[in-house]
Amino acid sequence: MKRRLLVVAIALMVLAGCTPSLISVPGEGRIVPSGSLNVSGEIPEEYAAGGTLTVNGAPVSVNPDRTWAAVLGVAGPDGSVRVVEAIYTEPDGTAHRQRTAVVVGPELVTGQHSPDGVGMRFTNTALTNLGPVINGLAGSSFDISGMILAQSPLIPPTDAGAGTTITGDAYEAGAGGVNLSVGSTTSGVNVDVTISDLYLGLDLQLSGLISGPCKLEVQVPSTTIDATFDLAPAAGSPSNVDVNMVGAPVVATNNVSYEFISGVCDPGTPLLGSIINSMAGSSIQSTISGGFSTQLADPDGSGPLDSPIADAIETALAEISIAGSVGDAVQAHLDAPFTTITETATAIDFRSNADFSSSIGTGPGQCAQVPDAPMISSTFNTPGLYPSMGDTTPSGQPYGLGLVISASAFNQLLGSMTSCGLLNKTITDIDFMGSMVAINSSVLSLIVPQFGSALPANTPMRIEVDPVYSPFLDGDAGPGGETAELSLADLHLKFVEPRADGNVTWLTLGVDAPLGFEMGYDAASGALAPTITPPPAGTVQVRVHDNKVGANEPSVEALF
Repeated sequence: MKRRLLVVAIALMVLAGCTPSLISVPGEGRIVPSGSLNVSGEIPEEYAAGGTLTVNGAPVSVNPDRTWAAVLGVAGPDGSVRVVEAIYTEPDGTAHRQRTAVVVGPELVTGQHSPDGVGMRFTNTALTNLGPVINGLAGSSFDISGMILAQSPLIPPTDAGAGTTITGDAYEAGAGGVNLSVGSTTSGVNVDVTISDLYLGLDLQLSGLISGPCKLEVQVPSTTIDATFDLAPAAGSPSNVDVNMVGAPVVATNNVSYEFISGVCDPGTPLLGSIINSMAGSSIQSTISGGFSTQLADPDGSGPLDSPIADAIETALAEISIAGSVGDAVQAHLDAPFTTITETATAIDFRSNADFSSSIGTGPGQCAQVPDAPMISSTFNTPGLYPSMGDTTPSGQPYGLGLVISASAFNQLLGSMTSCGLLNKTITDIDFMGSMVAINSSVLSLIVPQFGSALPANTPMRIEVDPVYSPFLDGDAGPGGETAELSLADLHLKFVEPRADGNVTWLTLGVDAPLGFEMGYDAASGALAPTITPPPAGTVQVRVHDNKVGANEPSVEALF
């Protein structure tokens, strides 16, 4: 009996390298909830029928069509790795094994958003310093001349006294310059617009006791428009910002000079001209200010129509693509619709759901194809509360822009980067006693003796790092007290002999490791500086997946 068990063990050890496909479900890279797991598969045709099947040590019936199914218990904690092992033993005692691994916990699949996954906080310090940028973004969007010419009437019916009403449109407008300054308040975002050297040509129409047309030229050295706006995700298009004016703008004009140049207001018009000039001239400055205030206000309050200034600000904000900029930087596509935009006395807080995804190509947000890189279809979901950012950094320094990415969104990002080859690596040299040496069968035999007997001496070899899962933050503190724990799950290490007629994989290991993770800032390079620390001894788990070399599996697993 002992001899038969030994034969079975040897056959299992040798034939495991054939990687028979016994397990169909779950496939590689699955994240499953804690509880029960449905597993299934099929006995390959090349294996003799009538044998026995065990799954995780328990016997499982094989159907006449060679299919099988079982239910396994997969207990937490979340983030842990559970192995599924199927062993089929043929009637003659030849055993075949397949192992796969699942991660226990919640997941986000491709196309599913991480709630409030990304955010940014602009402080008033930043908004002040960004004045030139804001003006640049506004650019032609805030075309004060076009805005004035588009308003009809620019001057709504206004009492000019003596039973006469004035209304008017601009036929010509220009300005020496426009400057915007922005600041957040508890009532909304305050925008101050300063217009220098405003010139207006007005067509006026008088009606009432005195009636008739006249033309007026106006010079305004300085005009200020003070308005408050509420920012919110745009209805039906939450990736854009909806800007609505709060109340009416306050318009002030200083040192207005004017001249009536024709029509009934012209001082040269007999009798009436001088009277109208005297009567209307005293109210020109207030009439222009009042007309601006009325025409630049929101026409329907909280309704769908916007004030011209709000429209201009929306156009300027549309030039800012947070998702595109972040996605291009990490070679991933980021869909980030706004969820809330909150104005406070010191900052504007933008929050967005996040979905990072990857695609192969050469366009923005795409990456090049990397051989053997997995296509990550789901990532580990680590729920958490959105952080509360104050007005200073943890060290007490003021800042202009604070960026937030949740653990779940960061995991999505790592998934995209893994699909783009983040962890794929081919190793041909290793550090051996302080010197880099080429990997071959003789070198490997020093750590796995069977490489020395299964292969000729000095046979060229390489180690391929082949991920199944992307790394993920699991919500725990790091194993050495770091801020977070970054988990590696079922990272495959393949010991490969390159051959002209086809490479041969002699040994495949699956590695689970909890790494320490800290995120810092490198002031010298002006970049974020993540620090990843190795796990403590004894926390790394290793299992043999394929073993064509005939290695002693318990020894190899303990060694690595």
